Amino acid sequence: AITESSWHASAEESQEQDNALEVSEEEISHRTKRWTSKEASNSGSMLSITLKDDSLMRATHIGHVLTGCGRYLKAMSLQDHALTVDKAEAMFVKSREVSEIDYFISHCWMDGRLSKVCALWIHSNLAGAFFCSACIAIPAASLRAAGILPVNPNRHVTEVNSVPYALTTGSIAFLCGLAFWHHVPVALGRRHRYFFDKFCVHQADPEIKKKAVASFGAFVLHSRRLLLLWSPTYFTRLWCTLEIAALCKGTSGDDTEDYKLPLDFLPLRLAKVSCSAWLVFTCIYWFLQIWRLMHFVNTSYIDLAVL
Repeated sequence: AITESSWHASAEESQEQDNALEVSEEEISHRTKRWTSKEASNSGSMLSITLKDDSLMRATHIGHVLTGCGRYLKAMSLQDHALTVDKAEAMFVKSREVSEIDYFISHCWMDGRLSKVCALWIHSNLAGAFFCSACIAIPAASLRAAGILPVNPNRHVTEVNSVPYALTTGSIAFLCGLAFWHHVPVALGRRHRYFFDKFCVHQADPEIKKKAVASFGAFVLHSRRLLLLWSPTYFTRLWCTLEIAALCKGTSGDDTEDYKLPLDFLPLRLAKVSCSAWLVFTCIYWFLQIWRLMHFVNTSYIDLAVL
């Protein structure tokens, strides 16, 4: 009996604690909503993942983003006079209204533009670079095998009697394709729609800019994929975190086991190192081949190692 009464007393005490906890949670929730509404009213905008104005959703193509080796990828604003009203108007007209976005470029303005250019090159041009390299290297190798292309007249006894046309021409074609392939789909009319805030948000109209910035979450949900240009400073920026949160919120309804977020993750440092390595390799290899043709060094073993 004593044990049963003690159990009932403990149960009643636990129930009272649960009720108190529920009251506290309700009070906290109420205060949070009130604070959020107050902050939103003070800022003049309410962040939402619902698109309220279809005319705000715009997109451009990757050729505009990479213009001038990505000169628009560096931070600029009207306050520091790096951006003028005329430049802002010129950038805005390079975008157009769309019903859907193919790639939402999510990045941090604190990162350098060179790393972003390398990441966008790899994302949009890598397949084209391999295609260009193959289109040049295979015919070069075939012409050499047919005896049409000349051989190296100055050779050592142990040296392979050939010039590595496939490697030399293929490496140059790869770099050219990596830097310029994005112009090919644009010329053919197959333009992927990229959301890049500097082009798709009017930088000189404060009212339109405020509405567009408040709709970033909705833009993410209307994008087929989110292109995340990651760096260690990425999640220190509130807007970057908001874009990822909107992506997770909008896709949280899919509970399938094999479901993956529509996210393309590109580390900026890795992209920069990769492009630098390809460039350094090509330069060193070409230097060795020129040295070889001048009859200063035997590079046959280097050619075989590369193959």
